[in-house]
Amino acid sequence: MLLGLLLVPGIAHAEPGWVTLAGDALRWPDAKVVSTPLAIGDEVEVVLRDGDQVRVRKGTDFGWFPAASLSATAPVAPTPPADAEEAPVVTP
Repeated sequence: MLLGLLLVPGIAHAEPGWVTLAGDALRWPDAKVVSTPLAIGDEVEVVLRDGDQVRVRKGTDFGWFPAASLSATAPVAPTPPADAEEAPVVTP
């Protein structure tokens, strides 16, 4: 196992990333073969950076994705207003 990590240093130093612009992770950087679709807020592992593209892993899928469509900061869940429990329910 350790030998495998030494041979693939990009995986050994993977960093978390979050999708900020939905799109498809492509199997190869210069082809349009979709590896996996990514939605806003999806957490991925960035395993390799190559210019304006990054190689990401989501679950068991790997793909190339635009670096500008990722953030190193996790999204913050919106907090409900303090009086949300008292808000009236409107029915059509």
